[in-house]
Amino acid sequence: MTREGVVASPLSDAKGTSAYRVKRGTEGDLLFNHMLKLLRFLSYLLVFLIPWQARYFWRLGELNGGAWEYGTISIYGWESLALGVIILSVGYWAFSPEWRMRMREVWRGFTKTGLEWPLAFVWLWILAGAGWAVDSDLALYGLGRLELLLCLGFVWVCLSLNPKKIAVCFLLACVLQGYLGMMQFFLQSDIVGENKYLGVSAHDPSELGTSIVDTGLRRWLRAYGTLPHPNIFGGLMAAGLVIAAYWVMDVGRRVTSASRKIFFEMIGAWMSVVIIFSGLMVSFSRSAWIGAGVGISAYFFFLWRAYRKNSEWPVIRLSLLKLCSIVLAMIIVFYLLLAPLFETRFGVEGALEQQSVDTRLDQGREFFAIIKQKGITGVGIGNYTAYLSSFIRSEEPAWTYQPIHNIYLLILAELGLVGLSIIGYFLWKSRICIRQIFKNIFDPADPWTRISISILLGLAVIGLFDHYLWSMAVGWWVALFLLIILRAIKF
Repeated sequence: MTREGVVASPLSDAKGTSAYRVKRGTEGDLLFNHMLKLLRFLSYLLVFLIPWQARYFWRLGELNGGAWEYGTISIYGWESLALGVIILSVGYWAFSPEWRMRMREVWRGFTKTGLEWPLAFVWLWILAGAGWAVDSDLALYGLGRLELLLCLGFVWVCLSLNPKKIAVCFLLACVLQGYLGMMQFFLQSDIVGENKYLGVSAHDPSELGTSIVDTGLRRWLRAYGTLPHPNIFGGLMAAGLVIAAYWVMDVGRRVTSASRKIFFEMIGAWMSVVIIFSGLMVSFSRSAWIGAGVGISAYFFFLWRAYRKNSEWPVIRLSLLKLCSIVLAMIIVFYLLLAPLFETRFGVEGALEQQSVDTRLDQGREFFAIIKQKGITGVGIGNYTAYLSSFIRSEEPAWTYQPIHNIYLLILAELGLVGLSIIGYFLWKSRICIRQIFKNIFDPADPWTRISISILLGLAVIGLFDHYLWSMAVGWWVALFLLIILRAIKF
């Protein structure tokens, strides 16, 4: 309820708590409302656009006469949109007293946590790393991406974005990507075709460099969606599967209503599970399969702990059994249809699978060589492959220079023991927030903490087997909006 003559601020949180109040009907109030709607719309649009890889190339990476992705400096379309959101918020700061009040309020709340100093130390260390990096431009590029994420995160907290709307936008993106991935695999060609404005590349299974499953009889194209690699596509599907599972559970709780809206919502929930899980299967990404298994298992465990003594548990348990049955049936169908492909991916006898094992062993040896030389300071953010080509091995094809397929070792190599210690200090200072997160996991009224932590656990496992969550922009952005969904720090 609001007092006569005043209204709750549009910045109210999910529980309806108003950050502050403004007068009704004033010109400033109208401007403020329109500003919030625009910034929120652009923010939700940004979440939906994350899988699309359209970008402007600032500098094309070239190494030993070949294209060098990890030496390329580019600006993605959604990064430009993020920059636009930040610029608009700064512009509104100059004209809106309410917006200035909200930003000051959030900043004061943030400084009370003491996290500003660890973040400042991380920023300074990355900046210092540009001084000894092989390619200082790459290090500064990584620093710029971090600054963009931090600024956008601050604006998003000020906007009090609705976590449900963030999840819906991400789920829609995953469903669209899952559909595109399925069509790619079953047609064994791209249905969109190469399009630089959409950031879509052409993939031909007969060409070298395309990610495939080679059964010995045929080269099968793995699903990409619009992403640069099937492993990244699979990781996206693993994250989306947890949100789709939540939707199924949520609809199951409300299915007692006979309304047409609930009926169509139930169809949408189950279709999203089928499409996303199908996309996950045809990615043929072993790391994504493992990550999805961990993420969905964690979510089911958290759900059980939250509702086991709740009167709604029998209904949720029924939805859970239905979901497990559907997923198991899909696994059986996919295996019966594509048994040679799954056997190839799970075995190590295939030429590509053996090459993958050998590559990771070589990467382990290269990592220890780098740590022996630069273990204290690191090689500088984004400079792992640049250092490899300069000091470990040179004059090899550009595509052979890849970051180690483990984000934790990659962070250690790029930031060194000093940088890792600073990150540890940040986590220690975050202990109160982390403790609050784990309290919220088992709260039936807080599904978003369960969803975010489950996805983050799945991605953490994927990080043991791949590097894209650190080395590529898409991993940073997914982590950002998951942390925003958590809403662990109440400003």
